[in-house]
Amino acid sequence: MDENLSEKTETDPADDGKASSSSSAPTDMSACFVEKRFELPQMTVKAKMAPGAAFTCDTIESYWLVGNMYTFENVGFSNTVNEKLKYLVCADCEIGPIGFQDVTVKDEFYVATSRVHYVD
Repeated sequence: MDENLSEKTETDPADDGKASSSSSAPTDMSACFVEKRFELPQMTVKAKMAPGAAFTCDTIESYWLVGNMYTFENVGFSNTVNEKLKYLVCADCEIGPIGFQDVTVKDEFYVATSRVHYVD
C-alpha cells in the first residue's frame, strides 16, 4: 500500500483520547471524521489544466470518510491513477479534487474537510 494511503485513525472517547486503528467505513448514508495525512493536488478547474502539467500538492490531514458512493449528490470521479487511486471532483463545475478513493479498498471515500462546506 502507498505510504500516503495508510490506515485511518480515529479517537475513541471511551479510550481516554488514545488513537485507535480501524479499517471500516460508515455503512449508512453518513460520514465520520478521520485524520489521515495525504498529499492531494491543489484545487483547479479541469478545463484550465494544460496537458501534461505538473501538479502542486497540499498536505491535508482531516477528511470526512464516506462509506457509500451513493451518499454523494454531485460528485464525479476521475479515471484511475497509478492503478489504485481516483480523485473526487465537483460534478457540476469540475473543480477539484475535493477528495480521493483508494480503489483497492471498497466503499471508502475521503472528502477533505478544508475543500467542502455544507449549505442548507
